[in-house]
Amino acid sequence: MKSNSLIIKFEGDKHQIDANTLVNTLIHYSALINQINNIYGEGHEKINIQVNAPEKGSFVIDISVIKSIAESIFSNTKESVAYLGGLIGIATAVISVYKHYKGKRIDDVKDVTTITNIYNIDNKTITNIYNDTTVRQAISKSIETAENDENIDGISISSKDGKYQSSISRSEFQELINNEIDDEIGTEHIKKEIVYGAILHIITLSFDDKTKWRFIYNGVKLPLMSMKDSGLKAEIDKGRAFAKGDAIKVTLEITQKFNTDFNAWENIRYKIREVHNHIQRPQQAHLFD
Repeated sequence: MKSNSLIIKFEGDKHQIDANTLVNTLIHYSALINQINNIYGEGHEKINIQVNAPEKGSFVIDISVIKSIAESIFSNTKESVAYLGGLIGIATAVISVYKHYKGKRIDDVKDVTTITNIYNIDNKTITNIYNDTTVRQAISKSIETAENDENIDGISISSKDGKYQSSISRSEFQELINNEIDDEIGTEHIKKEIVYGAILHIITLSFDDKTKWRFIYNGVKLPLMSMKDSGLKAEIDKGRAFAKGDAIKVTLEITQKFNTDFNAWENIRYKIREVHNHIQRPQQAHLFD
C-alpha cells in the first residue's frame, strides 16, 4: 500500500479548536478527496483516508491518502505514487480555483496560472473536477465550519512536501461561503422570496467579523447570520449604540426548497440584502441617512 498526505493547518493564536470544528472539517475534506478520486480515477481507484495524530504544539492535521496496489489499474509503484501525488495536487488546485471564482461554476480555468502543470493534469480535467457540485460544496462547507470558530484566523492546505499549497484567511471566509451551489441541483425545486421591510429583532450581535448575529423574525429564531452591510458597519464605527430589544429593518432574501414529503415550500436559508433602519426600543426608527 502506498500513501501521500494532505496537510491542513488551522491558523490562530490558540493551539486548540472546537471539537465540532475538527470533526466537521475532516468530514468535508474527506468528501472532497473521495469525490476527486472518483472523477480523477474514473471509478477504478480505491483509496482509504486516515488522520494522523496532530503535531504537538500546533494544530496541524495530517490526512493520509492510502491506496492498495492490488486494487489499482496501475501496474507498478511509481505509477501509483504519481497517482496519489496528482490526487493531492488536484485537491490543492481546486481550492485555489474555488478562491478565484468564489465557488461559481465556470467554463474554463485557463486564466488561473497557479494550477497549471500539476502532475501534467490538463485544465479540462481541473475544470471538470472543480465544477462538480460535491467538490465545491465540500470546500464551501469546510470554510463555513472554520468561519464559525472564532479561534481560527485562517486555513492553509498543502501537500506534505510543500510543493502544492493554498491558503484562505479569515477576511476571505464570508465571501467564499457559497450557499447557492445547492441551487444548481434541481433548480425547479428552489425559489427565492424577497421581503422588503422585514423586521429582525436582535438576540445576539457582534461588532467584529469573527462572530455572527442572531435574530427573531416573525416569531422564528433565524440561524446565525453574517452582517455585510457597509452602511450599518459605518454607523457602528461612528458609535451607534445597540441595546437588548432593538431591531433592524431590512430587505431579507429567503431561499425555499420544495418539500415533496409534505407538499409544501420550506425555508432553508436567510440572507440580509440591505439594512434600512435601526429600530431602538422603545423609540421610533432612526434612518441612517
